[in-house]
Amino acid sequence: MSGTKRHPIRRPSRHPRISNEALRLFSALEDTPRPRPNSLAYKENAHELARLLGLIPEWWTMNSVLDDSKAPPWPDHLQAFEDWHRCRAVREELLKACKAAA
Repeated sequence: MSGTKRHPIRRPSRHPRISNEALRLFSALEDTPRPRPNSLAYKENAHELARLLGLIPEWWTMNSVLDDSKAPPWPDHLQAFEDWHRCRAVREELLKACKAAA
């Protein structure tokens, strides 16, 4: 019998996902008037926010915590569908943190 039956245990992180810097950047990007600017500075800040939140893999599937759509634009068989839900959960945490900070 080759291999092992061991597998990694999924444990919640001890480190807070949302830093003060991430919260500040999220708040600033959310306050950007609609339609959101298509500027390079906005895109760079959105990418930095994804990095601060540990959501770079989701960034590459074209998902972001700045997306406020009601439902995912992806079919459920794609990885991007799951990534949208992960970003949505982090977005909800960020919105709660912004409300608590206000």
